Amino acid sequence: VVANSCRTLEGKNIPYNLLVVDCGARVFLFPQKFDLRKSNNEIPEHVLETQVNPAAFEIGGHMVMKRKEDYETITEEKVCELLSYASLTGQEFEALVSQLFD
Repeated sequence: VVANSCRTLEGKNIPYNLLVVDCGARVFLFPQKFDLRKSNNEIPEHVLETQVNPAAFEIGGHMVMKRKEDYETITEEKVCELLSYASLTGQEFEALVSQLFD
């Protein structure tokens, strides 16, 4: 299922990240749009200044802050804002689920 899903995403040129846990017993597949939004200048400068490019760790909940000032001022609201730029919309997600599993 995971391999087929990855091939489908690759065929549609949809970036994704994989997080493999429990020695491979669980795999999390995160389709994401951060780079697309970045190339379309849709991400505010204050988010880009954090130098965090959300990938499997960040999307999976392990936020690595690269600057001391970001580490000292990080809030749940700021994390949610950052991750929102990597997230698909609800409609995009539902359409993708249909394509992968129907």
